[in-house]
Amino acid sequence: AVELGEAAGYLSELATAHLALAEEEASRGRHEEASRSIAAAHRLVATAGLTGVAEFVHLSEAFCAGCRGDHQRVIAILGPLARVAGRGAWGDLLSAAPELVGAYLAVGRAEDAATLAHRYADANPPPLSPIAAGLVARTRALVEPDLDAACALFEAARESFGPGVLEAGRTRLLHGSRLRRAGQRIAA
Repeated sequence: AVELGEAAGYLSELATAHLALAEEEASRGRHEEASRSIAAAHRLVATAGLTGVAEFVHLSEAFCAGCRGDHQRVIAILGPLARVAGRGAWGDLLSAAPELVGAYLAVGRAEDAATLAHRYADANPPPLSPIAAGLVARTRALVEPDLDAACALFEAARESFGPGVLEAGRTRLLHGSRLRRAGQRIAA
């Protein structure tokens, strides 16, 4: 399929396919395979002359870095993107924010995380697509100091995502992590 796509000149579509594969591989802990797919996507985007507008490649690359626990790499990739209000695949502005907020928290930059989470929420008032609404709610939950309010935001995010969406699973994991840090291991 890849050879056919290359021969037909469907470079951006192939790049997207490589990115989907990279995210699947990274989610399963196959980081070398994910890195090869990211590199292939970068090559295809460059060949297509789309490097300057390929935020989607950086978002996938950051997701893969986050999967392997390389939070500094996530920050290096997404930090520059957080300065512009690029629109994501789900219609959300400042689409680098959800991954970047998580990376900031992972390296102890709670103030940066809270500032970015609030900017993200302010940039994306309702109405939003269900997935964008879920991303906004989950991002707010990550920095919400009140545990009950954070739990309500995590629940709202899960409801927005619906079943069978990767982000719903990620939200459950993040919610459980928050509950465990609060000493509520049984609830987690």
